[in-house]
Amino acid sequence: MKLYLPLKVLIFCTLILRCFSAGIILCLSFSGSVSAQNDLKQGDSNKQNVKIEITTHLGDQQVFVENDLISFFISLDQAAYIYAFYKDASNNIFQILPSKAQPHHYFNAGYYMPFPAENSKFQFQVQAPFGREKLFLFATDQQHIKFTKKTAANDLMRLSVSQSEIERRIKSGSKALYGNAQIIIQTQMKSSY
Repeated sequence: MKLYLPLKVLIFCTLILRCFSAGIILCLSFSGSVSAQNDLKQGDSNKQNVKIEITTHLGDQQVFVENDLISFFISLDQAAYIYAFYKDASNNIFQILPSKAQPHHYFNAGYYMPFPAENSKFQFQVQAPFGREKLFLFATDQQHIKFTKKTAANDLMRLSVSQSEIERRIKSGSKALYGNAQIIIQTQMKSSY
């Protein structure tokens, strides 16, 4: 017999268990998630839309301060390969998935999966530059889509292409599945009070 819990309850329970094992008590509230913005056009009629939902461990539209660790939760309505990119406040774009720290980028449907994975060497830690930042994701049926990269800190790869070019390349490289979503977060320096 399988027990199915609503996704928000499952996330809440997972976070409480993690915090409980670390001796921390948290009170969390969820304000929803950011859904996909699929924009398949007429020429893409042979592709299925993949609905992507993404939120943070604190819900959406949160402000994160210096040194905070951010966990994202991703859910798909169909299994697909996920390509994840992070645009910092200075508009530098980094490829997060797949990466050396987390090469596995195939996600199953129907569950909120933590990102980065619990065992990943990479963690989202808020650091300067501060301001408006964005995590944007693409779902596809293609495992190998390559971009011109330069190695940056933490073995992440900084891309030398724009978000629209990334989207164009993934969309055109997808044969049967395509979806995209993004979440915008605000980061700021820790107050010295």
